[in-house]
Amino acid sequence: MTDTMPGYVAEGSPLSDPRRRTDRAPLALKAELELPAGTWTPARLGNMGPDGAFIECDSTVAPGDRVQVRFVLDSFPVGFEVPAEVRWRREVVGFGVQFIGLCGYDRAALDDYCQRRLEAARATRGLDGEPA
Repeated sequence: MTDTMPGYVAEGSPLSDPRRRTDRAPLALKAELELPAGTWTPARLGNMGPDGAFIECDSTVAPGDRVQVRFVLDSFPVGFEVPAEVRWRREVVGFGVQFIGLCGYDRAALDDYCQRRLEAARATRGLDGEPA
C-alpha cells in the first residue's frame, strides 16, 4: 500500500478515516478539558490531527457542545489552549472534537507535530498498521 499524499498514512490504515480532511497521529497525551459548564477536568488525547482529536474523558458531553482543550506538546515551548466542538461521542470510551478558530501559527505547529508522529508510526508499524 502506498501513500496518496506525502506525510499521510495510506487509506485503510487505522489512523486514516475518509470522513476527515487529514489523518490522525497516534498519541497518549495528558490534557485538560474545559466543559460547557466552565469547569476543568483531566483528559487524554488518544489521537490528533491539525483539525481535531479523540479525547478520552470521564465527563459527559454531547455532540455540538463547545469545549476548550489544553495540552502541551513535547517539542513545543508553549502550551496550546484550543477551542473545539464535540462532533461525536462513543459511550464510556470518549469523543471526537473538531478544532475551531485556530490561528495560522497554531494550526501549522499542530500540523508539523502530527506529521512527525505519523512518520514515526509509519516507520514502526508500516503504512497499514502492521509491524514494519
